[in-house]
Amino acid sequence: MILALALFLRVFSLTHHDVYTDEALLAFRAIGLIDYDAAFIQTTPWQWFPTVPWWARLSFHDHPILFFLLEHWSMSLLGVNLIAVRLPAVLAGVGSVAIIYLIGKRLAGEKAGLIAASLLAVSSYHVWVSRVGLQDGVVIFFTMLTLWLVMKAREDDPRWWLAAGASLGLGIITKYSILIIVPVILWYALVYRWKFYRARAFWLGCLAVFLIMTPSWLYNLKLYQARGHFDFQISAFLSQAVPEWSVRFGRSLTGGPKDRAINFFRALHQGGSPVFNGLALVGVLGGIAALWKRRDKAALFLLGTIILFFLWFLVIGSTYRFVVMVVPVLALLIARFISHFPFPISHYLSLITLVIFLLFELFYSTNSFLLKQPIGRVNITYAQVNEETQNFGFNQLEDYLRNLLAGKMPKFAGTPEYQFIVAEQTNTLARFKREGREPYPILIIYEKDLNFLASLWIFTRRLIYEGWPIISDAEFARLTGGQYDQFYRAQGIEKFVYIASASPRVIRPVFDRVGKSEALGQYLKEKGVEPTVIRNRAGVEAFWVYHF
Repeated sequence: MILALALFLRVFSLTHHDVYTDEALLAFRAIGLIDYDAAFIQTTPWQWFPTVPWWARLSFHDHPILFFLLEHWSMSLLGVNLIAVRLPAVLAGVGSVAIIYLIGKRLAGEKAGLIAASLLAVSSYHVWVSRVGLQDGVVIFFTMLTLWLVMKAREDDPRWWLAAGASLGLGIITKYSILIIVPVILWYALVYRWKFYRARAFWLGCLAVFLIMTPSWLYNLKLYQARGHFDFQISAFLSQAVPEWSVRFGRSLTGGPKDRAINFFRALHQGGSPVFNGLALVGVLGGIAALWKRRDKAALFLLGTIILFFLWFLVIGSTYRFVVMVVPVLALLIARFISHFPFPISHYLSLITLVIFLLFELFYSTNSFLLKQPIGRVNITYAQVNEETQNFGFNQLEDYLRNLLAGKMPKFAGTPEYQFIVAEQTNTLARFKREGREPYPILIIYEKDLNFLASLWIFTRRLIYEGWPIISDAEFARLTGGQYDQFYRAQGIEKFVYIASASPRVIRPVFDRVGKSEALGQYLKEKGVEPTVIRNRAGVEAFWVYHF
């Protein structure tokens, strides 16, 4: 029942929110496993060499390869759609609920395992990370799986070290943030006075880590030989100067140590419900009391783990997607406290109280992510983290374009700048011909100021992978000088589609705007072209689509 509830909260209405966060950067590249996202500021090794080196296909410049592979396989099976993009995170989220039961059972008994699984299943913060196509939900899964396998190596058979090493290796080639589990394992061994290093299986597990993370260390070795620096994340950590990465937006946004310490608690406040956070505080206090009175090892281990996570976030930053990693540990601490409640209380009263807490958390998560519009006040009845799971109308625009281009193929395609794009387009156009698609002489124009990441997913994806002629209105005006018909009709284009914003919520931040093409707007006005209106999920106008 717990797993069924966890699955429901993570798949219901899974495709209602737009792709406008880093989901786009990951999914766009996962389609063809190409390390290119049309960015001019943060270019990649695929753009630095005349031909892509063999080693550049082992990883990506900013993240290891496994999550891209998972999304690639998912989209190969289900098609390029949001279910496929988010399926790896969904499965990892449900898997994490199962594993936290196993961890809780070993730490504090079966009752604690069931409570921890129930809490994680309905936790708004964990529901969020399981509904977005980011690596962090998968990292949480491998972090917990590694910890459970380490516990099995201590309590059951040292040979489980090999599986633990494999799990850690897979986590490392998903995202480097999983490395927090290394000091956690050392802390676990210290608390339980376990001389794990004496086991031959431990060293075999270390070998498994090394072998499985070969794509990452070999990529970095070859990158250093070719360019004198490591990948984006490691070079930033080591303060290596890389001209192509002189601007590191993600890193600069994390702030200094003081900001990161404050943002740790802010992320918990904005991601979790007041009930969960309140229970977490009680769990921490209860753990301290248990440690003081009974020298409870489980409490000591979990409290120390929370401190280690906090220190880790001071190093890597305290953004939403990082801090969510501590949620399972908090759930375990809450479960340990409830299952070992220190004061006399009837079984039925404790059960009723727990059910009330879980029902509120269920309402909170449902209100935050499943409804069209949340009711009540932010951080009181719904999580502020839902700002990353909004529907502004991009999904409806995606549906519109999919229907517009269904059964058709580009009649004319431009000449891509890079050879690897030529290969992608050649393969796609050959497939379109085999499918008997009709050549369509269309040019798609979009407003330059539309959200960059959403535009990457909706427009650049079709340009790069399918060869559709797509251009921004600013570039369109620059190339044609206002002579739209003569310039493009001479090349065989017969149909034009211009997509413009109808809502300020679909455009870029003020500091990053270019501005609409006034010349194109005037041209459409003179021709008397009336737009088709695209509305978002709530029925609000989002885009105007002009056909001419």
